[in-house]
Amino acid sequence: MESDNSVGIGFLDSDDKMASGKADSSGGFNLSGSTKELTGIEPYLAVFHDCKDGITPCQRVFRVNIPKSYTNSGSSAKKTYDAGVIELSGKYPGESRSCLN
Repeated sequence: MESDNSVGIGFLDSDDKMASGKADSSGGFNLSGSTKELTGIEPYLAVFHDCKDGITPCQRVFRVNIPKSYTNSGSSAKKTYDAGVIELSGKYPGESRSCLN
């Protein structure tokens, strides 16, 4: 997919938006975030995009779960999660639409 900077990325826990951003012209992105929680977090990337979407309103959105082994106490990450290459032309399990971006 050619990037037009319309791919939005969010770094979230079930109740917290920890970071957000947009893909660069080559499709790459970097996010970091932190939160104050008494219990463990279940972080995930939320990918919002319009690829292979025609004129359908709102954006396609799907989640990429981040393993708990990439979370730690403190404000600096000890491990970096590499999401790899995410192909946006197909449909992902649990994919939905969102008009709230």
